[in-house]
Amino acid sequence: MLHKDFDLGLSAARELEVPMPLATTAQLIAAAIGAGHLEEDFASLILEQARISGITRKAQNMAVDDALSPQT
Repeated sequence: MLHKDFDLGLSAARELEVPMPLATTAQLIAAAIGAGHLEEDFASLILEQARISGITRKAQNMAVDDALSPQT
């Protein structure tokens, strides 16, 4: 759905002849879809950008607060 929405926005920008600086993001979304990230959230864009940039990700193995749990 995200890819479709970007396509609609880019199409409207072309018709109105206005700048659309999100074109690079639309390309990233297309690359993520092509890489098989079909049922994932926006975090898949980070994964895809790292992959195409040649960045190797390494887990830091640290606890992260979800900000939803009651404070003790």
